[in-house]
Amino acid sequence: GLIAGVAAALGACRPGVRVWGVETEGAQAMSEALAAGGPLPVTLSSIVSTLSAPSVSQLTYDHVAALVTEVLVVPDREAVQGSLDLADHAKVWAEPAAGCLLPAARQVLERVGDGARLGLVVCGGNATTGDLFAWSRRFGLR
Repeated sequence: GLIAGVAAALGACRPGVRVWGVETEGAQAMSEALAAGGPLPVTLSSIVSTLSAPSVSQLTYDHVAALVTEVLVVPDREAVQGSLDLADHAKVWAEPAAGCLLPAARQVLERVGDGARLGLVVCGGNATTGDLFAWSRRFGLR
């Protein structure tokens, strides 16, 4: 729902803007719906519970299909690393649902070139320090 609203607002303010979404492996409700041509139930296994909807609504699917360039998928490990990087470099505490933005942004830059200007919508603080430390150990991150 958030990406549909962001894409609609950005498109109205700046026609031609491209919007990418991101999900984590095991929480791929939108990317799988886009591949299938409509909403369908998905199996959830991601640690990123705030992205883990068992399916998308038809309304949200319709908006994303019309307004979003692509929904990228990154592994949980990269999402956790992104959260750690946001904390270390930007001094922003964010859960892995926001941490997945950094690896996705790298994918976008590889596709469109280093000269692109990217904006990231960073939201979500539904992870404790204990959660991030546990996930970091699980994925062998420092």
